[in-house]
Amino acid sequence: MSLFSFSGERPGTLGVKDGQLSACPDSPNCVNSQAADKEHSIAPLGYKGAATEAIARLKTLIESTEDAKIISAKDDYLYAEFASKLMGFVDDVEFFAQPAKPLSMCDRRLDWASPISALTVSGLN
Repeated sequence: MSLFSFSGERPGTLGVKDGQLSACPDSPNCVNSQAADKEHSIAPLGYKGAATEAIARLKTLIESTEDAKIISAKDDYLYAEFASKLMGFVDDVEFFAQPAKPLSMCDRRLDWASPISALTVSGLN
Protein backbone atom coordinates (compact mmCIF):
# COMPACT_ATOMS: atom_id res chain seq x y z
CA MET A 1 0.00 0.00 0.00
CA SER A 2 1.25 3.47 -0.88
CA LEU A 3 1.93 6.16 1.68
CA PHE A 4 0.12 8.73 -0.50
CA SER A 5 -2.37 8.37 -3.33
CA PHE A 6 -2.17 10.37 -6.55
CA SER A 7 -4.30 8.26 -8.84
CA GLY A 8 -6.03 11.06 -10.77
CA GLU A 9 -8.65 10.19 -13.34
CA ARG A 10 -8.53 7.28 -15.73
CA PRO A 11 -7.91 8.30 -19.33
CA GLY A 12 -11.02 8.27 -21.47
CA THR A 13 -9.18 6.86 -24.48
CA LEU A 14 -8.49 3.36 -23.20
CA GLY A 15 -9.23 0.22 -25.15
CA VAL A 16 -8.63 -1.19 -28.61
CA LYS A 17 -10.05 0.37 -31.76
CA ASP A 18 -9.40 -1.13 -35.19
CA GLY A 19 -6.66 -3.38 -33.80
CA GLN A 20 -4.79 -0.50 -32.16
CA LEU A 21 -4.35 0.81 -28.64
CA SER A 22 -5.02 4.54 -28.60
CA ALA A 23 -2.05 6.78 -29.24
CA CYS A 24 -0.10 8.48 -26.49
CA PRO A 25 -0.85 12.13 -25.77
CA ASP A 26 1.86 14.69 -26.50
CA SER A 27 3.19 14.45 -22.93
CA PRO A 28 6.41 12.42 -22.44
CA ASN A 29 5.03 10.20 -19.66
CA CYS A 30 3.52 7.60 -21.97
CA VAL A 31 4.99 4.70 -23.94
CA ASN A 32 3.22 2.55 -26.52
CA SER A 33 4.59 -0.39 -28.49
CA GLN A 34 2.37 0.65 -31.42
CA ALA A 35 3.62 4.27 -31.43
CA ALA A 36 5.19 5.56 -34.61
CA ASP A 37 7.15 8.37 -32.93
CA LYS A 38 10.45 7.66 -31.19
CA GLU A 39 9.57 9.61 -28.03
CA HIS A 40 6.70 7.27 -27.12
CA SER A 41 7.84 4.04 -28.77
CA ILE A 42 8.76 0.95 -26.76
CA ALA A 43 9.38 -2.61 -27.91
CA PRO A 44 6.40 -4.98 -27.78
CA LEU A 45 6.53 -7.92 -25.39
CA GLY A 46 7.39 -11.33 -26.77
CA TYR A 47 5.60 -14.45 -25.56
CA LYS A 48 5.35 -18.17 -26.21
CA GLY A 49 2.13 -19.98 -26.96
CA ALA A 50 -1.22 -18.54 -27.96
CA ALA A 51 -2.03 -14.86 -27.60
CA THR A 52 -4.91 -15.63 -25.24
CA GLU A 53 -2.54 -17.64 -23.04
CA ALA A 54 -0.19 -14.65 -22.85
CA ILE A 55 -3.01 -12.45 -21.56
CA ALA A 56 -4.01 -15.14 -19.05
CA ARG A 57 -0.40 -15.39 -17.78
CA LEU A 58 -0.19 -11.61 -17.47
CA LYS A 59 -3.46 -11.57 -15.55
CA THR A 60 -2.13 -14.14 -13.08
CA LEU A 61 1.12 -12.23 -12.67
CA ILE A 62 -0.60 -8.89 -12.13
CA GLU A 63 -3.07 -10.38 -9.64
CA SER A 64 -0.11 -11.49 -7.53
CA THR A 65 1.62 -8.10 -7.71
CA GLU A 66 1.28 -5.76 -4.74
CA ASP A 67 -0.16 -2.33 -5.60
CA ALA A 68 -1.54 -3.61 -8.92
CA LYS A 69 -5.21 -3.86 -9.81
CA ILE A 70 -6.86 -5.33 -12.90
CA ILE A 71 -9.59 -3.01 -14.15
CA SER A 72 -10.67 -4.88 -17.30
CA ALA A 73 -9.73 -8.26 -18.77
CA LYS A 74 -10.82 -10.04 -21.94
CA ASP A 75 -9.26 -12.89 -23.91
CA ASP A 76 -7.17 -10.47 -26.00
CA TYR A 77 -7.00 -7.34 -23.81
CA LEU A 78 -6.02 -6.46 -20.26
CA TYR A 79 -6.09 -3.09 -18.52
CA ALA A 80 -4.44 -2.72 -15.12
CA GLU A 81 -3.34 0.03 -12.77
CA PHE A 82 0.01 -0.05 -10.98
CA ALA A 83 0.70 2.29 -8.05
CA SER A 84 4.17 3.38 -6.98
CA LYS A 85 5.12 2.42 -3.42
CA LEU A 86 5.81 5.77 -1.83
CA MET A 87 3.70 8.38 -3.58
CA GLY A 88 0.93 6.22 -5.02
CA PHE A 89 1.28 7.57 -8.56
CA VAL A 90 -0.76 5.32 -10.85
CA ASP A 91 0.25 3.94 -14.24
CA ASP A 92 -2.58 2.91 -16.55
CA VAL A 93 -1.23 -0.05 -18.49
CA GLU A 94 -2.93 -1.83 -21.36
CA PHE A 95 -1.93 -5.06 -23.07
CA PHE A 96 -3.36 -6.23 -26.39
CA ALA A 97 -2.70 -9.66 -27.88
CA GLN A 98 -3.17 -10.58 -31.52
CA PRO A 99 -2.42 -14.04 -32.91
CA ALA A 100 1.15 -14.42 -34.26
CA LYS A 101 2.16 -10.88 -33.24
CA PRO A 102 4.13 -9.59 -30.25
CA LEU A 103 2.08 -8.41 -27.29
CA SER A 104 1.26 -4.70 -27.63
CA MET A 105 1.37 -2.53 -24.55
CA CYS A 106 0.69 1.06 -23.61
CA ASP A 107 1.66 2.65 -20.29
CA ARG A 108 -0.11 5.96 -19.72
CA ARG A 109 0.81 8.34 -16.91
CA LEU A 110 4.19 6.61 -16.77
CA ASP A 111 5.75 6.86 -13.31
CA TRP A 112 9.35 5.71 -13.28
CA ALA A 113 8.96 4.32 -9.74
CA SER A 114 6.09 1.93 -10.48
CA PRO A 115 6.60 -1.84 -10.84
CA ILE A 116 5.52 -1.93 -14.48
CA SER A 117 7.78 0.97 -15.42
CA ALA A 118 10.76 -0.82 -13.97
CA LEU A 119 9.93 -3.83 -16.13
CA THR A 120 9.33 -1.91 -19.36
CA VAL A 121 12.37 0.35 -19.24
CA SER A 122 14.88 -2.16 -17.87
CA GLY A 123 14.93 -4.23 -21.04
CA LEU A 124 13.24 -7.23 -19.43
CA ASN A 125 10.44 -7.10 -21.97
